[in-house]
Amino acid sequence: MNFAHFFYQQMPSLLHQYRVLTKIRERQPGDCKHHHIPANRACELWFPDSDIFRNKYFWYAWYFVDILDQNIHSNFPQNYPQYIQNIGSHYPIPMKGDAGFGCWRRVPPAFILSKVLFDGEEWTNACQFFIQECENRLPGIAHIESAEFFGALLQDKEFNSPGIYGLPHVSLRHEERFAELISARYFSESIRAFAHE
Repeated sequence: MNFAHFFYQQMPSLLHQYRVLTKIRERQPGDCKHHHIPANRACELWFPDSDIFRNKYFWYAWYFVDILDQNIHSNFPQNYPQYIQNIGSHYPIPMKGDAGFGCWRRVPPAFILSKVLFDGEEWTNACQFFIQECENRLPGIAHIESAEFFGALLQDKEFNSPGIYGLPHVSLRHEERFAELISARYFSESIRAFAHE
């Protein structure tokens, strides 16, 4: 089974199962700055000891879904309502509890990959699939061109950033490779031009 088949045929139902398992039952206080996260989407990021969640494709797929959601929400807020209208609002949002503060915070997508061993070939293939799907589908579902989307992602302080507290090294390896593929696809000419100025 390839990643494209998994992404469209298996990932939606598995993400639903995960959301049911990890849904945050006790909502944070109303004065928490993160209270805007929809209750039906907030889930605790953890790694169930279950065969269905040992497949790295599951974590790859959720990472890409969350990258879409977070990048559009943060960097293209005017496009976010249309995006949600077109793809639905049923995918889980990964969160972690801040001990002692009674608050849950949304975590950067890289944390989704924190228990996934780095497999360069499999990860590269998955990233290339996602990049191509963004080229094909983003203009239609969110009125965003893929080059704009990935340009904003590369500039986002929560993407490919070793400065994020508690982010495992394996997550950075994934995002470093992803960033390399994005740059090679969209920005290699501008990088070469800059280098020769």
